[in-house]
This record gives sequence, structure tokens and C-alpha cells, in this order.
Amino acid sequence: MRGPLSLSFSRRRWGAAEPGQVSSAGHEVASTLVLTVRTAAAYACFATPRFWHDPVPSAYLAASLVLALSLALLSAIDIRTFTLPDTLTYPLLVAGLVFCAMFQLDSLSIHFIAAALGYLSFSALAVGYEIVRQRPGLGMGDAKLLAVSGAWLGIAELPPVVLIASLTALLVVLAQSISGRTITAETRIPFGPCLAFGTWLVWLYGVPL
Repeated sequence: MRGPLSLSFSRRRWGAAEPGQVSSAGHEVASTLVLTVRTAAAYACFATPRFWHDPVPSAYLAASLVLALSLALLSAIDIRTFTLPDTLTYPLLVAGLVFCAMFQLDSLSIHFIAAALGYLSFSALAVGYEIVRQRPGLGMGDAKLLAVSGAWLGIAELPPVVLIASLTALLVVLAQSISGRTITAETRIPFGPCLAFGTWLVWLYGVPL
């Protein structure tokens, strides 16, 4: 007959998770999914004026759904864990290029260049920041997410995405300061959700003239 000691030994030996660990992981997944749904709902509110009056091709609607749900999930994960997993960003980047190849083939090369430009520009910024400040600032996940923006949107759309993302980040910091949270140079603010929001707005409404 095996007692509690042998059961605990078996869990450690075979790598099984303790009940508390399973509960914690399940809670984390549930919280991330709830945040994803809330973010997607907010995206839908911003999309309503775009889709309400003008007829929209079904392909654009399908692509918008894929983009919105993916960006919402990436935002939720970044808020919860400060990471943007490659398992989501890479397929989303490829999906943007595939969509362009199917419906905007003449501009596919532009979107390739935009994806590379988005990644390289933020990568250089991240490296420069770390050299100057001796600590990391932007992550490579942010660079990959800006590459996703380039793949879906194009070159001319990248500056508005970054501008909207930067303004959104400033508003987040301001709101947290007003709420009483102490904000210092060391405070970590996930930038992925801001980039995702900028990408979504530019996807919906284009570049303001």
C-alpha cells in the first residue's frame, strides 16, 4: 500500500505537476482567455463604424477576424507574461503575406520589405537602448510583432502604427499614475498590446492623410 510519501516521490520522479500547480496553470489560462475575449470585444467596438455602413468583401472580413483574434490573444499573453510567443507571431506574419499574395499580389514584395523593415528597425532600437541604458527595453517579440504589422499593412502604414502604439503606451502610463501606481524608469509596461492596437486601427481605417 502506497502512502503519501511514495505518491509524492512518484510525482517528482515522473515530472507530474502537484495539484496546486495544475490549479494555478488552469487559472492562468482562464485569465488569459478572459482577457483575450475582452480585448477582442474592444476591437469589435472600434471595427463597428468601419463595417456598419460600407459593404465589405467576405475575404476582408475573414482576414479581419483572424487578425483581430490573433492580436487580442497576443495582447493578453503579453499583459500576463511580458512575452509574445513565436508560435503565434510567426504564423500571423505568414498569414498576412498569404492574404496579400491572394488579394494584392502586385504589392507582395512591398509587404515583404515592410515586414523586414519593421523587424530590423525595432531590433536596432532595442539593441541601441540596451547599449545606452545597460538594460533591456524593447523585446524581440515587439520587433516580430511590428514585422507582422508590416506583413499585413505595408511600409507606409508602419509609422502610424508606431505612433498610435506610442501614444497608447503614454496613456496607459498616465492612467496608472492617476490610479496611484508608482511609475519609475524600471517599471515594465508591455508594449505588445499597444502595437497590436495600432495595427488593428490602421488595418481598419488606413493611414490618415
